Amino acid sequence: MQCLLCCVGTYVRMVRRAPLEGLLLVYGCVALVSAAVRPRRQAGEAGLDYPTYSEVPFGLSFTCEDKLPGYYADPEAQCQVWHWCVSQTTKYSFLCPNRTLFNQLYRVCDWWFNVDCADSPASYNINEDLYKVPETSLGRELLREEEGGDQTVEETQLMEDEVVTGDQQPQQSQVQEEELRQQEQLVEQQQEPQLLQQEPQLQQQEQEQPQQEEMQQQEEIQQQEEQQPEEPSEV
Repeated sequence: MQCLLCCVGTYVRMVRRAPLEGLLLVYGCVALVSAAVRPRRQAGEAGLDYPTYSEVPFGLSFTCEDKLPGYYADPEAQCQVWHWCVSQTTKYSFLCPNRTLFNQLYRVCDWWFNVDCADSPASYNINEDLYKVPETSLGRELLREEEGGDQTVEETQLMEDEVVTGDQQPQQSQVQEEELRQQEQLVEQQQEPQLLQQEPQLQQQEQEQPQQEEMQQQEEIQQQEEQQPEEPSEV
């Protein structure tokens, strides 16, 4: 205030000499005073301008029973608390950081001096925008239907057929794998009794094989002895 009075006094003295310089001086004084006042306004006073909860207060009366799924500021907790309504029976509650409140218009925590907490319930219907289809996409679909006519129906049918065939391919591969597994099991079951029958024969062959080899060796030795010429007898 003293600064402003000094500026006014200086302006009165300078107006007589240089009116333009006096106007510039007053403009600078006003900007200086407003800059000095703004931080005080933004800082605010805890407990008066904004709450300082360390956790969500117990026993709040807010309910999701009559509301759409979405995000809601709680005026009962001075909008530092906000609720996420997943359904009419399920909700989760959260705190905004100190000096911030839940801005219902933008569904975010904002500085306390940007939020009108008392007017938040009037903007609850903004959550309807979360589930609206953009008008641009609806307009494009209508234009396609008007221009294409039956072509749009054919395109949708082709897309559905592709989806169906895409779903059937993995199912068919699974069926084929199961059939191959069943065939392998059947072959194994058929081969098991044959293998069981062949086992004693194989064992007998393994036992007879060394005997046969010995017989062959003896026969070869006898043949060699018979083929040797007899030594002449001495007279």
